[in-house]
Amino acid sequence: MSDTAPTHARLGFPQATRQEGATPNGSPGPASPLGGVAQRCSGIKRCPAPAANLLRTTDLAIWIMLSTCCRVGELSQARWEDVDLEQAAWRIPAGNRKNAKDHTVYLSDFAKSQCQELRALTGDSKWSLPSRDGERHICLKSITKQMKDRMRDQPLSNRTKATGALLLSGGPWTPHDLRRTGATMMGGLGVMGEVIDERDHDN
Repeated sequence: MSDTAPTHARLGFPQATRQEGATPNGSPGPASPLGGVAQRCSGIKRCPAPAANLLRTTDLAIWIMLSTCCRVGELSQARWEDVDLEQAAWRIPAGNRKNAKDHTVYLSDFAKSQCQELRALTGDSKWSLPSRDGERHICLKSITKQMKDRMRDQPLSNRTKATGALLLSGGPWTPHDLRRTGATMMGGLGVMGEVIDERDHDN
């Protein structure tokens, strides 16, 4: 992606942020660094690019990655047993994390709504994003491949014809760019730099 334009402007997504330090129900607590920061994505459930003809599960995955700043691999391997929708909390086990440490994501109302819809679609499986046979999680490269196919000039054999549908003026982008976008949006919303840095937990 081009570094010359604001990331959130190039992606054109609404301002969805992960609520670090939030209360278990996903709302900023009295001592939270996010106190006073409005959640601007409530009720939005539209595809980021309808012409891309993405699977609805992939569409929801993109919103969840953007609104939680999680890694694509963390979401691809997520099990529903680790997602507590009542408490709006998602536990990411150490084995799924880059730094090999357990981590809990407290979901904003927007992120929770995307997880709820995903649960309605895939809840028969133990995986949030199951493989076709439902016995495993999707391939760790599946979401990236779906996105990349929609940024090509020409379609590959037996793949989507929606080429170019997700290509931006700044060039191709990846799921990891959504983490950068989330950080940019958090800064624009007035979130403390220490909180933004803490989202990685990889240092």
